[in-house]
Amino acid sequence: MLLIFIVVLIWFFWIKRPKKNNYTANRANSVVAITGSLIMLSQRMMKDHLMLGAGVSTRSAHSQRDVSVMLFNQRLEQLKKEDHDEAMQKLLANTQAIWDIHQPQILAQPDLNLVGNLMQDNDRLLALCDDIARSKAEHEGDNIAKMAYLAGRQRMLSQRIARNCVAIYWGYDNDWIHYDLDATIALFDHTLRELMHSRLTTPQLAASLEAAASFWMASKATFKLFQDSADKRKDVPHIQEVTETLLVKLDKITSQYEAIIVGEERPDQS
Repeated sequence: MLLIFIVVLIWFFWIKRPKKNNYTANRANSVVAITGSLIMLSQRMMKDHLMLGAGVSTRSAHSQRDVSVMLFNQRLEQLKKEDHDEAMQKLLANTQAIWDIHQPQILAQPDLNLVGNLMQDNDRLLALCDDIARSKAEHEGDNIAKMAYLAGRQRMLSQRIARNCVAIYWGYDNDWIHYDLDATIALFDHTLRELMHSRLTTPQLAASLEAAASFWMASKATFKLFQDSADKRKDVPHIQEVTETLLVKLDKITSQYEAIIVGEERPDQS
């Protein structure tokens, strides 16, 4: 069952499409960065909403949620001002429609009874944002753009892991959320190996990937211990710290891939 769930997640986050060309590096870099941030922000704001409901680090969660909502609004509006084909215009319109519903829910007083439906809406928003990010990466017809997309997606997965752990702690504890947590961890593992084994890298990027991998390997047992723990409250702050540290490392990696796209660094393909 878990293997099937992992395969579905991989399919969900990377569907092969026909490659397109014709891209301007600096403009594309900006768009790749913006679209990649949307998928991360969707999970970060959901995590912070749950932290507020669970009474975990409420001051920082409140601030992070508001910043995430603000950035999501700004970046979605920025994307809508770009020139797009009809398919992308429709995708952006659908994303805006879901966001118009989801935003007030995220900003509302958390209610454990509404968490299941709220997380389903959050996943619908994530699916649309991910479709935007993948489409933009694939439009470049360049493996570096795909690597930048995958690195950006790792940021989202770090926040989704934290989201699921907080949901379990608060009381949304069921088979689905545990399967999703396990599958998200497995997808993070799979993608990290793909990034590390890619020949499209630089010495600086290779060092950053190695540092992130070392931290991940030393930390990922935390999530399994959390699922088995009888006293989850003491584990939640540590999970928040681990995923925030991981996010910082992944931000750096994503920025390094984006620098390769605009030609600031050259990948070593030897």
